Amino acid sequence: MSEKVRASKKRVGGQTAGVSSYQALVMPVIVALGGIGLAIFYAFFTTDPNRFLYAGMALLIASTWLFSFWLRLRRMRLRR
Repeated sequence: MSEKVRASKKRVGGQTAGVSSYQALVMPVIVALGGIGLAIFYAFFTTDPNRFLYAGMALLIASTWLFSFWLRLRRMRLRR
């Protein structure tokens, strides 16, 4: 079996199995920072009556992405 065939069999869902690079950390961080920014914007710079509800929802989304970032970072550090 050639190396190319073996490499193609390792692919699961279009991604290589066992990807452990810092590129996997970029997406959760960017989305979390965006959620924190939206929460600040909604809480302080809008006049909507539900601004604190929207800010809380944005913070909830940001916290889930920060948790995802923490899990990926912890898994990456344990592998090394």
